[in-house]
Amino acid sequence: MINNEQLPDLYKQKATTFTDEQLNSAQLPAATKTWLKKNGLPATSEEIALGIHLPGSIEEFQFNGKSYWQIGYEWEHVSIIALEEGSGAVFSITVSKGTPQVFINTDLPAFLTFLQYYKQYQGRKSAVEIPIATYSRDEMLKRLQEMKNRTITPPPPRKEKFDQKREFKAMKQFFKQNDAAAIQDENNWWSIILEQVEDDLL
Repeated sequence: MINNEQLPDLYKQKATTFTDEQLNSAQLPAATKTWLKKNGLPATSEEIALGIHLPGSIEEFQFNGKSYWQIGYEWEHVSIIALEEGSGAVFSITVSKGTPQVFINTDLPAFLTFLQYYKQYQGRKSAVEIPIATYSRDEMLKRLQEMKNRTITPPPPRKEKFDQKREFKAMKQFFKQNDAAAIQDENNWWSIILEQVEDDLL
């Protein structure tokens, strides 16, 4: 089983661990409770990726007659990221709309593993994307003069092109190997993310 040392991108700042007393009333699988006690939850005020925030807390709430344990939220509290009591599965729940919960992962470690994979994908993509250059009026005039005088500095060599198709295939394969249920249904949370990655929208 993985631990927080294998998820450095999520646990690099700090983590909140929980005691038996804090988890006593939570009807969660033993493996989930062990993770929360030994590894804890990443605790950061910043967005991790995909609008996900994990503040390092756990709180019970009811939705459609079932108990869940909130571990974070999505997009400024629009949706709650929660563990389903009993199964320990991770869901996205939009309480205000009353719409059905959206399945994310089979368990907490799988969710954190997927999140780290996506965060690393984001890093790889941003490393090769060329930012759009913006110039002030004076900088533009200077560059125009340099072009006239043929003294303009040549642009740096173009970085390696990002292979979106290859990245999509690798991500899909990783998801299948680590928690196939996460992408079994096209309406699952990670299935929607994968579709956007395939279309180069993420």
